[in-house]
Amino acid sequence: MAAIKLIGNTADVRFIDEIIKCLEDETWEVRAVAAKVLERFSDERAVIPLVKALSDKVWFVRYNAAISLIKIPGGIDAIDEVMKAEDRFAKDIILYAAQHIAGDDKNYEKEKVANILEKYKG
Repeated sequence: MAAIKLIGNTADVRFIDEIIKCLEDETWEVRAVAAKVLERFSDERAVIPLVKALSDKVWFVRYNAAISLIKIPGGIDAIDEVMKAEDRFAKDIILYAAQHIAGDDKNYEKEKVANILEKYKG
């Protein structure tokens, strides 16, 4: 896991495919760290794997995937499709992550995050 964090800290896109593969690791901690560090790459190749990770059986993996998905290019656009699908866990974690990010001082397309909350929050 330390190697994944190190690669994530450098955000060297030469290693993004290896980090994406870690989303399928049998150890949930590896999947959670991989989902977390993908936000640093800002690479659209991570969008589909992160969408799949929203259905992981472990909450921490789903949460990290949702946060990363909101932060990377193309991720917000994929969220609309997730919200139209049937996976209740994925929908819930997206809303939870969006609420968390909405209170963040950093700008992660705040207007789009606010739109997610407005559109889908019951």
